[in-house]
Parts: sequence; C-alpha cells; structure tokens
Amino acid sequence: MRVSKKKQTKISRMIKRVQEAEGIPNLAHRDGINRERIRTYVDRLDHGGSNQDIKATGDELIAKEEGIIRMALQNPNGIRIRSDERTLQEVAAIQQLQLDVVAFPECNLSTRGQTREVMQTQISATGESVRIVQASARTDIAVSEYQPGGVLTAFVGKITGRVEESYRDPWGRYSWTRLRGDRGEGIQQITAYRVCQKVGAHAGANTSYSYQVQQMLQEELDRDRQLQREGRTIPASTRSKMNPRRRLFEDLERRSMQQEIKSSE
Repeated sequence: MRVSKKKQTKISRMIKRVQEAEGIPNLAHRDGINRERIRTYVDRLDHGGSNQDIKATGDELIAKEEGIIRMALQNPNGIRIRSDERTLQEVAAIQQLQLDVVAFPECNLSTRGQTREVMQTQISATGESVRIVQASARTDIAVSEYQPGGVLTAFVGKITGRVEESYRDPWGRYSWTRLRGDRGEGIQQITAYRVCQKVGAHAGANTSYSYQVQQMLQEELDRDRQLQREGRTIPASTRSKMNPRRRLFEDLERRSMQQEIKSSE
C-alpha cells in the first residue's frame, strides 16, 4: 500500500495531535489499542480527501496476544528502496502490524540485488530475528535489481526457530516453507505469484508471462530431443495452448504430493 508524501505528512501531524491529546508517550511501542485509536481518528479526519488505499481483508487487528502467529500478504507490485525514506515501507508495516509471517508476491526483485539485504538488516536492527525466503526467475534479462515477478516471504521473531526447510521455484513463481508445529506436525506456508495474462496474450518480452512460456517451450524442446534419440514418435506441439496460469497450480499440486510422500517415509 503506497501513501503519497503529502498524505504521510498529514497523517504524521494527526498522529502527533492524538498523542498530545491522549497522552500517548511513544507510538513505536507495540500497543495495538493505541494504534487502532489513532487509525480511527485519522480515518475520521480524512474522510473528505482522496483515498486510494487498498482495503484490507481478514480478522480485525487488535493487540496481539502471546502465542498468536500473525500472517499477512500484500502484492506490492515491486519492493523499492526510496531515497526519501529511512525505512522500507514493508519493514514499517511489519513492525506496525506485529507480523510474524509476511508474504510479498510480485516483489520484482533479483536475488542478486541489495533490497533483500536492506530489509533483513532493518528488521534485525529492531532486535528481531529474521529469515527471508525469496524466489526469482533464473534469467539474465535483469540489467538492474529489477526482475519481473518473483516472491519474497519474511519470517520475523520467534517463528524463525520453527523453520525446518524451504523450497524456491526456479521460475520464480512460488516458494514454500515447512514450519514445525507445537505437537511435531508440519505446517506448510506457500507464497505464490500467478501471472495475470491468459493464453495467447501479447505480453512484453521481459515479462514474467513471456519468461514462463519460454521455459515451457524449452521443456517441450528437450522432451522432443529425448524422444528423437530414443526413436519414438514426437507428439504435436502444444505451444499454442501453453498456459502459465494453469501450470502454476499443476506444479504446486505436484510439489505438495511429493512433500506428502516424503513426510510419510
């Protein structure tokens, strides 16, 4: 959720006004009731202005009790370092909402960039342990840190001690992480990004959709070469029906079945 600089200044002034009126000494401490009071107050004063914020869905956010694990997901349409911000907006949200697990599909980041390291450093600076699982396409099309698609998941605080193993999709579509439960059972957390283009879409050459279609074409080419070496019949090409959106679900189902088999052994 992006907020303009003008609106950030307005909200900051409102928060200061509430702090002075209600005697709140420090907004940084983790008091969900005070934060909710301020958020309600800001919404009431700002009802007449333009508001492009995306409305959140899920349980009402109250002060988090001991033993509660709070998870959230937000498509940021790219995580960016901004020169006018001391803290990443995503890190500020993690602190403000007391999040333990936060998923960012379409983070648009290469694993070779610095943004992930900046996020990890900023979260660690708050005194919390952090573990970041990121998947991005294995391609050289990125000339900078920007890489279309990809997913990033941050595990913050005590829950990092429950992380047993993780998997990163080589196409950058999803990642999954296995967490250890209190009774020894496994909890599997998945962050996935599904491209919006449908079959036959005319997408740009450097989009996630085009990259995934290219990978599916390469799979078909490798299969045909293998069949040719074995002297077997090569089936008709399916390139006109290649569907990255459907393929994501097929691969997730296949991966899930593999994990079930592995867990039962």
